[in-house]
Amino acid sequence: MKTKVLRNGTLCVITLISVCIVLLHKPIAQSTAYHQFADKSLWMGLPHGANVWSNFPLIALGLAGIWQQVKTRIHFIWKPALVFFTGIMLTGFGSALYHLDPDNSRLVWDRLPMTISFMGFFTLLCAVFISYRLSEWLLWPLCTAGVLAVLYWYRTEQMGSGDLRYYALIQFIPMLLTPLIVFGYPGHKFVKWYFACCVLVYLLAKLCEYYDREIYILLDGCSGHTLKHFLSALVPAILLLFFRRWRKFLSARFEGIKYGNNLRDE
Repeated sequence: MKTKVLRNGTLCVITLISVCIVLLHKPIAQSTAYHQFADKSLWMGLPHGANVWSNFPLIALGLAGIWQQVKTRIHFIWKPALVFFTGIMLTGFGSALYHLDPDNSRLVWDRLPMTISFMGFFTLLCAVFISYRLSEWLLWPLCTAGVLAVLYWYRTEQMGSGDLRYYALIQFIPMLLTPLIVFGYPGHKFVKWYFACCVLVYLLAKLCEYYDREIYILLDGCSGHTLKHFLSALVPAILLLFFRRWRKFLSARFEGIKYGNNLRDE
């Protein structure tokens, strides 16, 4: 019991400190340089073609995940998983639309579904490792907070005083807490590895995004942002395999559970 309280308390304290740091920071406007991607190719008739077409794995895997969750409906897990895969599918469409002509008005359609997928993943993580009741309680408030954070950023940009702080919170806090939950909470070692791989792949994707132009030069035409899209698509692919491999196990562990539990070893 003391260990559980310590783990949960650590997550709460880290979350509170992160919120305070971000709120005390001055407003952060969206840099116009963000829209200047290395990929300028005309591919299959579309401008910035590589950055556009590389989103279609997200769409395909998102649709596959939606079908999987609707078909199996694993007790207490299918809702956050369905939200995650829906967000992934919509992110593919939104990102493709954005990269056709990158600007803030299109970026909002990329970021809105992205926040939904973030919140779906994080609440799925909570259901698996901490408590399904916590996951159920957090899912819709977190999704709402994510959408409002993006809309707030876009509205402030229109008013000439853009503020990315709340959107940064939506991205930063789950990224910070996810490794702590995966490695700090008890759980089946193979389940941990699936989620650890998701974390690693996402970090690599962000690294490729940051070194967009350098990778474009290094690979002679394949930009870092294009690679980011392909790497990002590995996250839903990993979770598709996870649900397929562990469907019976997950169903057995969650069906009929009356109190919060996690996927720990017997």
